[in-house]
Amino acid sequence: MLMGMVQECKVSEDASDSELSMLIQKKAPTTKEGKCLFSCIMEQMDVLEDGKLNKNGFMDLASTMSGGETKFMKLAEAIFTECALLNDDDRCELGVKIGACIKIGGMKRKIDFGI
Repeated sequence: MLMGMVQECKVSEDASDSELSMLIQKKAPTTKEGKCLFSCIMEQMDVLEDGKLNKNGFMDLASTMSGGETKFMKLAEAIFTECALLNDDDRCELGVKIGACIKIGGMKRKIDFGI
């Protein structure tokens, strides 16, 4: 399912194999297409919705990743709070900003969101 979603975003955002490869390697995208690919995937996962970080989607992702483990969920809630106010009129730039915020928040708390 995830790979189907990723391939769908790759096509819709006109991203290259190398841009997809960068994301798989957890490297921040540098091209417009790579950034839009990342944002599309976040939208498909309901983490990014209507130009903002979606709490329900983000917490669902955290629950899936942790099996609902209480400590992880509390840390995820703190990360959400830190990142929720980020905004950008460009959905592709917004996705990258939010992704970076989640990654940094996870690193500070020693949890990995796979970003």
